[in-house]
Amino acid sequence: MAIVKKLGIISITLIFLFLNPARGFTAIRTGVAISLTGKYEKPGNMVCLGYKLWEKEVNERGGLLGEKVKLIIFDDESDAEKSFSLYSKLIKEEKVDLVLSPYSSSITYKVSRVTEIYHYPMLVAGASDPHIWLRGYKYLFGMYALADRYFMGFLDIVAEYGFQKLVVVTEKDRFPLSAAEGIEKWSERFGLKVLDTIVYPKGRPDFVSIVAKIKKLAPDAMVLCAYPDDVYALMDSMKRAKYRPRAFAATIAPTFKDFGLRLGKDAEGVFGPSQWEANTRIPFPGTKKFIKSFKEFTKLTPTYHAASGYAACEILEKSINKVGAKDREKIASAISQMDTYTVLGRFRVDDRGIQVGHSPITIQWQNGKREIIWPRRMQTANPIFPVWYK
Repeated sequence: MAIVKKLGIISITLIFLFLNPARGFTAIRTGVAISLTGKYEKPGNMVCLGYKLWEKEVNERGGLLGEKVKLIIFDDESDAEKSFSLYSKLIKEEKVDLVLSPYSSSITYKVSRVTEIYHYPMLVAGASDPHIWLRGYKYLFGMYALADRYFMGFLDIVAEYGFQKLVVVTEKDRFPLSAAEGIEKWSERFGLKVLDTIVYPKGRPDFVSIVAKIKKLAPDAMVLCAYPDDVYALMDSMKRAKYRPRAFAATIAPTFKDFGLRLGKDAEGVFGPSQWEANTRIPFPGTKKFIKSFKEFTKLTPTYHAASGYAACEILEKSINKVGAKDREKIASAISQMDTYTVLGRFRVDDRGIQVGHSPITIQWQNGKREIIWPRRMQTANPIFPVWYK
């Protein structure tokens, strides 16, 4: 009889513990489907590692609202349809409290339809296509400077050094096309002439023909708007043709350490836009600590993709603490009114959710490492323009 009474007391105690958030037995379940494999694997994994580092650190601080944070992570395999299905599952079946964003503009454009319908605020840590925010959505907030501003620094630099003629090559996909549109707009402002914008079908580049065409146009500078695999393929075609313009820039790939390891001396002189760099010259609060913690946690150097994932979580944490509840409507309202700083930089969105506080930077590979070339207040080196083939 005594044993039964004792077991009854234990049962009641366990029930109390599980219902008491302060004791840590409940969790704020936060869902994400992201590209851990497939075309967007490299940047997708970096964003995800930023999320996971935040999960570790926020739980070490005691969690949010007295509850631990539990990430529920699915691999969308870089497929927009699969990602849409997974977010529907996270919201309707898993009934997660909150969501984090996927990677890539095309996937985010698709996924945001379901998060908007169910009023889940989403901080977009891996997309910059302006069209994502031109649909009147109320629960979607950008972290990046938009793609149409990516090459402002590069264009400013080449104009300053007297270059005049430019060729743009872009994959026919949301993010690359938006970046290319921005180049055309900003080139005019910097007094540069775009000789041609070459658009190739998504997933079906013929870089041999494209390089031959560019060679005939003889531009001073060239920009490729594409994902990493295509950047490597185009650079290989240029090497085989023994041709490269004096100034060459590309999206995403140059921001990875692997770019230098894979290309060796062929990486020398390549420019690229970045949202952030793992450099102590970056003047944002928490930058040094984030770089150190990320390296200890992953044994990797963070790219801007990792910083954006972590920064999105910083904003989410600040908004929840401000609201003091898991009320998604109030969280969205708090995010929309926020003007603050993260490891990525300033965060402030306009009434469409477009990021207007953060600005991109420009990097260049020099002597086997990335240097910050623009803006000048963060500059770690002057630009170089090597002559590759005579």
